[in-house]
Amino acid sequence: KMSMYDGLSIKRLTKEYANMVEKPSYEYYAEPVKGEMFEWHYTIRGPVGTDYEGGLYHGIITFPETYPFKPPSVQFLTPNGRFEVNTKICLTFTNFHPEYWQPAWTVRTILIGLQSYMPVEEETMSIGSISTPAAERRRLVKVSQNWHCSLCGSVKDLAAVKMAEENKHDESDVKQALPEFK
Repeated sequence: KMSMYDGLSIKRLTKEYANMVEKPSYEYYAEPVKGEMFEWHYTIRGPVGTDYEGGLYHGIITFPETYPFKPPSVQFLTPNGRFEVNTKICLTFTNFHPEYWQPAWTVRTILIGLQSYMPVEEETMSIGSISTPAAERRRLVKVSQNWHCSLCGSVKDLAAVKMAEENKHDESDVKQALPEFK
């Protein structure tokens, strides 16, 4: 039985997915897992000029039935040296902080937010955050490039198709519209 939110959530997520397909990015990609609109797999590139540069980091965004009024949970599947794998991470745009969540935020803003948090050195580690030496983070970049998801396959192949060079474009408009994540 569907709640009144379900229809709205599915409509919103369908629209966000269509937007992701229409305006692909070189930096990130996400799509619903087959037949499951509330669970998406994403891949983000490690930010340029950081220990994560060249990395392809794959994970899961799980949306509540009340999305976009409540935030999703986010976890990484790929070892990366910044966040624990298979652990819901605590960031201002995740389910740990519904008080900061804005319904205007989208899958795209979440992915850009995740990417921007990769190189942040935390003084007090939030849930799901880890600290690793730079050499280990750089080693994990190579590991990430050969990582396989049991549902999506090779992240390198996925990135070659969904995050292709021709998708490189100025996203400053999207980044300008980004909220100040705490």
